[in-house]
Amino acid sequence: MDLDLQDRGVLVTGGSGGMGRAIVRAYAAEGARVTLTYVADEEAASSIVKEVESGGGSAAAVPMDLTDHSFIERAVSEAASRHGGLDVLVANAVRWPTDAAGPLAEAVPVVWQTALRANLEGTAAAVRAAWPLLAQSGHGRIVLISTGVTRQGRAGATAYAAAKAGLEGLIAALKWEGGARHPDQRGGPRVHCDRGQLG
Repeated sequence: MDLDLQDRGVLVTGGSGGMGRAIVRAYAAEGARVTLTYVADEEAASSIVKEVESGGGSAAAVPMDLTDHSFIERAVSEAASRHGGLDVLVANAVRWPTDAAGPLAEAVPVVWQTALRANLEGTAAAVRAAWPLLAQSGHGRIVLISTGVTRQGRAGATAYAAAKAGLEGLIAALKWEGGARHPDQRGGPRVHCDRGQLG
């Protein structure tokens, strides 16, 4: 299948493990030049890079922390520098709020808020940093990863569910700002925005 991704610059946040690795593999298989981010497991990030390169693809890994907006901006900038621009952002990174799990009534407010801000505001920061680059590419695409938990719920997952629901609202608004709904509503190149779903 030709998805017109040959030599496109793609940034996959949270690409060192789980679903992120599968996303990296899929884009690389289409001929994209992929940069993936990791927060702590440099060895896992290196292993997927080596896997892609051994198959003839192009990949690189950079560190990124959803709680540090300057870190996020550096990761986006480095990905664009490696590829001579940026065509696709797949915002897959998530800070699992294990320390914010449990009933909301028992949550420590600052811990709960940190988990929510990392997953919602951190992802929004990545989108904000990538937006001008995506607009310049003429092929700009943003994919935010959501989950069925936003509608079905899950005990002890209030911070996670709230953050993911926020991302669904964010992508809905970005469809208008990117021109997918009303191409003439904003000037400049179009950025297509969509939602992937986990579970």
